[in-house]
Amino acid sequence: MDGKKALVIMLGILVAGMIVAFVLFFSDLRKTQGIFKVKDIVTQEKQYQNENFASLVENNADSAMHNKPQQGSGLQQHRAFRKALLSYEAGMYREALGGFTDIQADTLDPEQSAAVYYHMASCLINLDEGKKAIRFLNRVIQEMKPNEWTTKCVILLGEINRKHQFSDESLEVYLHKLYIETSDPAQKDEILTQLGYLKFFRGNLDGAMEHFQRARSDLARLGEARVYIEKDMYWKAISIYEDMLTHRNFANDAYYEDVKFAFQKQTHYYAKRWMDSGDYDHAYFYFRKIINFFPNTTYGESSLFWIGEIFYARRDWDSAIRYYNLVLSNGTSEKDADAQFKKGMVYHSLKRYAEAIRNFRIVLDYHKSSAYSDRAKQWIEMCERELMYNE
Repeated sequence: MDGKKALVIMLGILVAGMIVAFVLFFSDLRKTQGIFKVKDIVTQEKQYQNENFASLVENNADSAMHNKPQQGSGLQQHRAFRKALLSYEAGMYREALGGFTDIQADTLDPEQSAAVYYHMASCLINLDEGKKAIRFLNRVIQEMKPNEWTTKCVILLGEINRKHQFSDESLEVYLHKLYIETSDPAQKDEILTQLGYLKFFRGNLDGAMEHFQRARSDLARLGEARVYIEKDMYWKAISIYEDMLTHRNFANDAYYEDVKFAFQKQTHYYAKRWMDSGDYDHAYFYFRKIINFFPNTTYGESSLFWIGEIFYARRDWDSAIRYYNLVLSNGTSEKDADAQFKKGMVYHSLKRYAEAIRNFRIVLDYHKSSAYSDRAKQWIEMCERELMYNE
């Protein structure tokens, strides 16, 4: 009996020990898990901060500084970059330029350094100081480290060349090298476009056209049109402009303004050339194209006036007056004096002298400084004499 009691007591002690050990084990496990969770949160936060900076650069500048920040002042430099970038995005280019300049770009790794110089150059371009921007872009290009920012710097330098209409043969070498190295289709299109303009400004029209037609960009299509203009193939250039204006799928709104201006200028020139050669049908066709898109611009008003002149030359007086009236009512005043005077001439041809005098007097009253002022006085006198003879 005593033996059984002793056995029961021993088993009880054993079970109690196991329970205590079990409790202590799970207590330590919970502590360990708790420490792990805290460490994991800290790690995630650090990772978030690093990714947040990289994401800021990627989302706003189409790239990222993937390398770890430098020791010491690196974090502060990143913050300075972020602050300058925000000013840049807000259009405060002078302030942004100061912020980027304060960053010691030469102490950063090549990719970060290229990013800083790229934004400095972009600020200068937006401040109409493109020639100063070249200095910073060349710092990056001379190193020619293969990264996305270097590619952007080369393309931006090509854009400066295009705007100033000169060709840098050394830049062409860099562009060819980057075209081979990059796998980004959009960047390949940009490179081909810049290569096209470099050849265009050297007078290599066929070489330029080859690059423009391989690229898929608005700027390349504008370049293609310029080649056609240089080759005196205006109808092809005008067709490109017209297609771009019709669809208006511009990647960059600034190119819409370029197309709008080029279309009006070149089409007006081509139409006037047809008119001066006596081919009124072709002249009307191309003047009408301008009016269809932009009746209220200076070129639109001029086109309305010259169509009026075409009908005047054909002695279609009703049509001529209709177009002269459109000139006077289209909201632009460049050709108002011309149209008002020519209306007087039409009424004189119709022998409606009183109406002719009224239009010539409007020229004197509202367009005194125009080239038609003295002529209007002479025609008023002639019309008054005609009225006297007819009484």
